[in-house]
Amino acid sequence: MRRIGSVKKRLGAAWWLDRRLALRLDALAKRHSKFEPRPRVVFAAEHIGNAVAVFGWYDRLGLELLFDALSPVLDDISGGIALDVGANIGNHSLWFSTRFRRVLAFEPNPTTFRLLEMNVEGIENVTARRVGLGRHPGSAFLVSSPLNMGSSALRASPVDRALSHEVRIERLDDVVGADLGAVTFVKLDVEGFEKEVLAGCPELLSKTQPVIALEQNRSDFDGRGESEVLSLLASHGYRFCWYEPRPKSWPRWMQRLYAAASWLPGAGYAYDLVHAPTVPPGTYRTIVAVPPRWHDRFGIA
Repeated sequence: MRRIGSVKKRLGAAWWLDRRLALRLDALAKRHSKFEPRPRVVFAAEHIGNAVAVFGWYDRLGLELLFDALSPVLDDISGGIALDVGANIGNHSLWFSTRFRRVLAFEPNPTTFRLLEMNVEGIENVTARRVGLGRHPGSAFLVSSPLNMGSSALRASPVDRALSHEVRIERLDDVVGADLGAVTFVKLDVEGFEKEVLAGCPELLSKTQPVIALEQNRSDFDGRGESEVLSLLASHGYRFCWYEPRPKSWPRWMQRLYAAASWLPGAGYAYDLVHAPTVPPGTYRTIVAVPPRWHDRFGIA
């Protein structure tokens, strides 16, 4: 045997840490497969994909809190249709598929839609549609964010042509059509396009009135502390519930310290489900909009 070359490379501490992380992810994959044996397709090196690899689901805590909030009416709404508006790769659609009779998933991004299709393939009660929802039929440009595909946003014109896709826009009332009366729940996650989506479903809001879960950012509130989206829903009789961290009255620095400590081994979290006549300006991962017929179930006067 004759040596014809050699390679020598020094491995730093980061390599060893990355190696330990890779082994940890392998162990987590085995654990997650016991509870969710169906493989899922995600984007590599991306926010949602990273969360699925670590926790088994993206925003698992948020989903658990959402369905805890829905518990007063879950038996009544589970027999209907859930709309996943802004479905991304189908993380929430899959969660909904075991809790609702039928799920309609809407995702306009052509690249993300391919993953959505693969993730819901063979699940008979989930239907995926590659379309965006808005005020009027037409088209818009979806600007992608490679590190977090969930933050992709619709714009009237392309911001960066390399990251923009022209997508088809339809009205929600038109797309759902004859099934509109069977819709009992809507998850709305469209990165600032909520007002446009809701403007395209006046019949859903005035007649069907499903429970709606949506997020709001501080930037969605104007100088008077009002949100156009929440005001539109309130005009149809909706009232709002959301989760507040237990030490809400503490100073902000103490709240952050408490949040950081909740990640320590043996620690946990504490949230209170609250409601008020108006939603204070802030950032909310999930606000549950409750239609009039369910106010009493949620204890809303």
